[in-house]
Amino acid sequence: MEVSTYPKLLKRLRIDNISTATITVPKTKGMAILVYYPQNKKELRNLIRLSKVKVALDFNKYRFSLPKKRWKVIFVTSGSENIGKSPSSVSKRLSASQRGLTIVEGLWLYIAHPEILKKHAIDILGSKYGRECVPTLFQWKNRVYLSAICPDVRDKMCGAPVVLSEAEVQT
Repeated sequence: MEVSTYPKLLKRLRIDNISTATITVPKTKGMAILVYYPQNKKELRNLIRLSKVKVALDFNKYRFSLPKKRWKVIFVTSGSENIGKSPSSVSKRLSASQRGLTIVEGLWLYIAHPEILKKHAIDILGSKYGRECVPTLFQWKNRVYLSAICPDVRDKMCGAPVVLSEAEVQT
């Protein structure tokens, strides 16, 4: 299974070279996405800027955690299986081994597979905006935006990708 390492973007982020990393990729379903987790909001803002995503709402109201590990490979669905389903209904149907994407993981999914946003928006179930809204990435007029939606809204243009499994990266 191929895992993209996005060398040009990582260089612009001034991130240590990952070429020496050991990634044990289990046989699993889903797209393999290499995720670099920023260690603070400044690094996250830089990732958003370099990925050319416009933040449509107050950035300080997005709630998310930044893990201590800097690298991980996640195996995700595209979200197409959840098009037209509300974020809250998708969250309720996840198994114990599954979860929604975080904002950081949603950004890397977009970076690795920008074609997904041509088909549907990405609801980001693993983070929040304000008290209960769900962040979403969408494309409008060739521009990508980070915004938020109500968790009970069903939209035929939105789908929530699901993290099926994860693999550690030894650097």
